[in-house]
Amino acid sequence: MKVVVWLSLAVILLGLVFSLATCRSEETLGRVVTIFDWPFAINIKLDRERIKVFEADNPDIKMLLVTGQEDKYITMVTAGVAPDVATTGYGYIPYYAKCGMIRPLNDLIEADEKKRKAILALDKITDAAERQKAILALDNSIAAATARRNALSALNKSVAAGGQFSCAKYFDSDKAEILALDKITDVNDRRRAIFEMDESVAADTAKRRAIAAMNKAAGAGGKFSCAEYFDAMGYYSRDDYFPATLESVTYEGKIYALPDTGSPVAIIYNKDMFRKYNKDNPDKKLDFPNEKWTWDDYRKAAEALTQHRDDRKRLVYGASMGFHRNRFPMFVWQAGGEVINKEKTKCLMDSPEAIRAMQFMYDILWKYKCAPTAQTQMEGLAEQGEGDRFCKQRIAMLLTARYSYSKLLKDGKWLTKFEWDVAQPPMCPETGKRTSIYIGGGWMISARIRNLDEAWRVAKFLVGSKSCEMAMEAGRALTSHKAVAAKMTRGPNHKPEHDYLWSDIMSDCRPKDFEYRTGAAGPMFDKAMGELYELPYDRRKPKEACINCTKYFNKALRILREKDEKDRKEAEARKNK
Repeated sequence: MKVVVWLSLAVILLGLVFSLATCRSEETLGRVVTIFDWPFAINIKLDRERIKVFEADNPDIKMLLVTGQEDKYITMVTAGVAPDVATTGYGYIPYYAKCGMIRPLNDLIEADEKKRKAILALDKITDAAERQKAILALDNSIAAATARRNALSALNKSVAAGGQFSCAKYFDSDKAEILALDKITDVNDRRRAIFEMDESVAADTAKRRAIAAMNKAAGAGGKFSCAEYFDAMGYYSRDDYFPATLESVTYEGKIYALPDTGSPVAIIYNKDMFRKYNKDNPDKKLDFPNEKWTWDDYRKAAEALTQHRDDRKRLVYGASMGFHRNRFPMFVWQAGGEVINKEKTKCLMDSPEAIRAMQFMYDILWKYKCAPTAQTQMEGLAEQGEGDRFCKQRIAMLLTARYSYSKLLKDGKWLTKFEWDVAQPPMCPETGKRTSIYIGGGWMISARIRNLDEAWRVAKFLVGSKSCEMAMEAGRALTSHKAVAAKMTRGPNHKPEHDYLWSDIMSDCRPKDFEYRTGAAGPMFDKAMGELYELPYDRRKPKEACINCTKYFNKALRILREKDEKDRKEAEARKNK
């Protein structure tokens, strides 16, 4: 009873502190947007840097960072202090959407895409007079945003140079509210005032300056880019992002988050170990992992690279093999199977294809004994993650996500003392499929949002090109932004050599299509996954584990259907009252 009381008091106190902090910030600093992120050191450091960049470009908004795990997020929502913008793994999205915690973003995305299309259309108009008419007819919100952004840039340059910036001259207006801007001596206050000024004045300024710049360029025999001037790329477009990342945050046809960093699964391998083996075994040389590799090639290389001590304990394992939900589905898909049907009403893990996939994974551990098992603790590896084991050259090949880079890098420097590289995952020899699985998350917007426009600007920034570059430089996985991913995985002397393959694999991977992380069905889903997690302990055989998994999975799906039907009836009853 005491625990319940204290928990309730903690929730109330959290709400009061959060509300007071937000109210104070709104009074003194402008509108506040709270962002919720996971409490990892790499995230916190990155978020603080991103907040500085965002607030410098958007002085009318202050970002308040809150960190915690999913249970803290749910507690805050329940307490009525839901963060405005929050990160999540995409497996939680169906639950949050069902509970009405988050809002769909389709309307915001479509509005942005419409604006972007309108800007890009301007550069297709060849007749100067017609383009001038189109500029004058451009959406005022686009033009106003441009004028404010350019005015802020000019103000910052002027301050840096020790000069004065005249708002009255820049906006070419004798209106009282414009003249009043030049009377504001505090630079930060003036920045915020520029963002809050009359939209029509700002829009007229941007259009007038665009036409002047266009005419000047034409007179000099050059071209004026409306797309650059009005910053078409500043508006969110689904075309900029990998399809799998958008699919992962879509539930029942609606997008509930903007995809952030994530990763498919690929092979990371120790090139020095391959070279040493080939030197010691010239008659049985191994190729480096490549696009032609099948499961058989992966298994044979894993066997060959596994080293034993005299007591038969493994000194080095040739491979890794994870049975968790972020690994096994890719092998099922490669074998031609599915975890769940398209209607999401029936689990298919008892199919011959799924059993074939789990048997392959099981054999790597227990038949060929070339990957760590759950019993590897006897050999001193239990406390180490797979990234640590790879760094210490205890594993030659990892089937892993790019998240492992956080274990291989520190302060931008590689911790590894050996040469390693990246390769595509192996394909099923019977089907020729090599589909990988996508792991990642995104930024959601609360259904109870107060400042939607500001929250949308924050969410777009967090997945925009500048923020994505910062994330990858900080050691996060692979950005969902296609252009940034390509840029950050290529270049002269870039390491590892085939880092760019992550982008190629991302273009042909799939998100999980079955996971519901919380709610009434959660425990039964966990029980279904638990059957597969028995395989690395050798407490189940593949066929038995798949059959049991299917049984519990279908029970979980039935619970979901019953809950949905109950909610539907209750909603209908409330509507008819």
